[in-house]
Amino acid sequence: MGYAGAELVEAGEEATKDLPTLYIIGVGKAAIGARIEDVSQFQSEVEYVYPPLTLLEPVNEPQLSLDGKLSVVHLKITVNQRSTTVEDAEQDRRRFLTRLANSLQWDAKHWARKHQGLVPRLHDQIVGAARLLLDEVRDAELPVLNSNSGYGRMFERLMDGWEKEVLLMVEGLREDGEAAKRAGDLATAGRRFEQAIDAVRQPCADGKAARDHVIAMRRVLLELDGADCRQNRRQTASVAGVPRNLYFNDVRNKDHHGQAQNAEGLRILQVAAHKVDLATDLKKQGRYEEALQLFQETCAMLTDKDGVAWT
Repeated sequence: MGYAGAELVEAGEEATKDLPTLYIIGVGKAAIGARIEDVSQFQSEVEYVYPPLTLLEPVNEPQLSLDGKLSVVHLKITVNQRSTTVEDAEQDRRRFLTRLANSLQWDAKHWARKHQGLVPRLHDQIVGAARLLLDEVRDAELPVLNSNSGYGRMFERLMDGWEKEVLLMVEGLREDGEAAKRAGDLATAGRRFEQAIDAVRQPCADGKAARDHVIAMRRVLLELDGADCRQNRRQTASVAGVPRNLYFNDVRNKDHHGQAQNAEGLRILQVAAHKVDLATDLKKQGRYEEALQLFQETCAMLTDKDGVAWT
């Protein structure tokens, strides 16, 4: 009655908010709170605590007690079984960043599996890059992660760190291509350059500096396409968004008036495809005059002496 804090009123009054109120709460086995009198300031009071988002639902209208001195409210309680402790909630942002680092690692491994010879070549580098990110997350202090500014800075550091690691992978593949080119293995060189270009499409790697590298590597691919051995290399880049190997198969399977039924026709298509890719990257960089020239050269290559275009 003392905690209720309201002055007693005469018996017979209707139940209102001005009356001292007694809540009678029914609990089931799945809705029992934690008994805390051992850690309470008032150990003589048998206290219970319930987690956040616990629901209290009235089961009937407020009633007067038999002596008319109390407003009695019957409630049932529903504990949110998915609610977390404060300690667990504090770790949410750390867990999210950990999942982000693992997701980036999985994406990179999945990408490597789609390219010949890249799993053994990049496995340790991918795992090492992910470990650096995970160490950053693990060492971050909770007050930093649980402030919006600190969390934002940590997120940016992870993404910037991953971009740096991906660009190191790209540079390594480019160096492999240069080494193979110097050794005269043009098929391997071309494959490595194409893999390096495709790696730039991975998350966080497609920045201006990366695209400059792509333009340089596409120029090398154009140079390599002048060699006859390029005919045997598997094509994986794209022409206007269509996988190039499928595009070439379509050319082989259809007559096209015999234009691409020989090695020379396929070589011309191959070179044209590289020119389209290079022109597209130049356009993205704002180098419009160079891009326009390459597109015009491609149109000229793909038009026969009678003015009939292949594409």
